[in-house]
Amino acid sequence: MIIPLENRTLRFRDFFNKNYPKVKTFAWQLLKSEEDAEDVAQDIFVKLWENPEVWEERDKLDSYLYTVVRNHIYNLLKHKNVEENYKEAAAQKMEWEELGLPTPDDDLQLKELDRRTYARTAQEYFLDE
Repeated sequence: MIIPLENRTLRFRDFFNKNYPKVKTFAWQLLKSEEDAEDVAQDIFVKLWENPEVWEERDKLDSYLYTVVRNHIYNLLKHKNVEENYKEAAAQKMEWEELGLPTPDDDLQLKELDRRTYARTAQEYFLDE
């Protein structure tokens, strides 16, 4: 069923006003950060606006919304963890380079060079026979 944009906007405003406080509070309980909780709630409601079929035909969405919040926060924390690991690795690499120590990249390059050298030597050996 196609709902005119004006009606959808009014229905979404009601839906938002009813559910935003619950979503934000739940996000805050998990994150312990007002700013992050607001960001999560806003992200979720933008996605809901973009996918009206999720909320237009349902009266009660609490369990769905809580699941969406939990999954969104899980993905957010996972992304932050990857970002933090990358920053730590980059800082470690810079420190090693400043000290003139071999970096993990150098080790990988040496292993690749060893592998190619071994392959070339084995190939030459078998060709000479």
